[in-house]
Amino acid sequence: MTDSDLEVQQNFRGNKAQERTRKYNQEKKAKRQEPPKKYDIWEQLRIKLPWEKTQEGQDCRIKIWRMIDAGGNGMIKLVELDKGMRDVINLPQLFKTKPVMMKAFIAAKQIVRSQSNYSSDYV
Repeated sequence: MTDSDLEVQQNFRGNKAQERTRKYNQEKKAKRQEPPKKYDIWEQLRIKLPWEKTQEGQDCRIKIWRMIDAGGNGMIKLVELDKGMRDVINLPQLFKTKPVMMKAFIAAKQIVRSQSNYSSDYV
């Protein structure tokens, strides 16, 4: 093999590697630009948050509540809700909706007023 053949072969390999890298980066960029499917988050919520009015659904909701209720007192603070949504429910898209969770938490506090001394902090 001559030096010029070796150089052509190295350039060919380098060009192939560059082409693969370019193609990978284009695919990665295209995936980032794809709009999220609207039903995905709702389908995941339906699966992770039981809403059925059955004994099984209620048992599952109680189990989730206990996992979120870090204090074990039957009430949760906004911080516990926030942490529970991140760790227990584990939906990153939902975790980004903190203002909505905060408004829902405040609304729940106003609807069901606690009789304890700590009612302003808990639901």
